[in-house]
Amino acid sequence: MVSLVLTMAGRYYPTRPAKMMGKMTLSYGVAQIAAPAVTGALAARMGGSYAAGLYLAAAVMLVGTALLLALKVVQARDASSGAPATASNAPNA
Repeated sequence: MVSLVLTMAGRYYPTRPAKMMGKMTLSYGVAQIAAPAVTGALAARMGGSYAAGLYLAAAVMLVGTALLLALKVVQARDASSGAPATASNAPNA
């Protein structure tokens, strides 16, 4: 999923793809640091079970999948209208 989104970022921001990819990599890093702490806090509240952390991760993945599908719809709409995929008409990230 990460490589797919990074590829799409390069396509939507062809003049400066490194800037968008840097922002995305930063967000992945923050999530990788924060997720264990959040999961540990949830496990402590739930009697030592990590189920809540897994459900939260599944929910975040579903939201990410929905956003990715929405981006694909926008991309298809732009392609059918003949508009080039540029930073000016790409969804904000």
